[in-house]
Order: sequence, then C-alpha cells, then structure tokens
Amino acid sequence: MTINPIIYAVIAGISMGLWIIFHKLASAHIPQVLGAITVSAVAVIAGVIILLFQKDISLNFSWPIWAFVFVVCAGLCAISLDIFTLKAFSMNLPASIGGPLIVGLGTALPPLIGALFLKEPLDWQALGAIAMITIGCAILATK
Repeated sequence: MTINPIIYAVIAGISMGLWIIFHKLASAHIPQVLGAITVSAVAVIAGVIILLFQKDISLNFSWPIWAFVFVVCAGLCAISLDIFTLKAFSMNLPASIGGPLIVGLGTALPPLIGALFLKEPLDWQALGAIAMITIGCAILATK
C-alpha cells in the first residue's frame, strides 16, 4: 500500500507545531544549547530505533557525497533552529507570535530557494501566497 506523501507532510506539520509548543514550555527552564543537544540526542535515539525496525533498510554506504553534505547541512540548520527557538522563547516571546514567525518563514523560504536554485516552478499564485505569509508574519511580529 502506497501512502500519499501529503499525509507525511501533514504529520510533519503537526510535529512542527508541537515542536514549537514544547520548546516554548521548556525554554525558561533549560539552557538553550543543552535543550538543543537534548532534542538532537532524542532524535538520534528515535531515528536509530526506527532504522533498526525498517524492512527496506539499505546500508551499503554508496550514497553520493553531496547527499551526505546536504544532510549535514540540514543537521546544522536543525541545531540552530533548536537553539534560537529556545533563546527567543526564553526571552518571553509568546508562542502565538514566535510559532507563526518560525513556521511562516520556514514556509516562505523553500519555494523561493526552489525557484532560484533548484529550477522549480514559481507562479504568481505561489508568489501571492508567499507575500501573504510574509505580511502575516510582519503583522504578528508587531503584535
């Protein structure tokens, strides 16, 4: 049975929303770097457990080097996301402002990068949506 990739995107979006709330709840009670390391360590442990139970596992280590570099870059983005989110929330930024800013900018950036560097299409509708996201983030940031 093939699962629609939209389902995975929805689960990822729900995870991101909960990730923001959990960061907000923890931010005032743990040093930011320690919090980020803890999040990363839990992700590694959970990932290893999932990897061990995958049926279609392929660990032949014959991936292109650029794929590994991109995954390392994603990891660096993840740790900075954790640290700076915890820092922002520890300074009493409300989740109702910080969450939409983080998610909004994270939503607007990929289509722009996709169009500029990955040769993905970007039409007027997408540009309009990005503009609305940006305006919404600006309005929330001034709240």
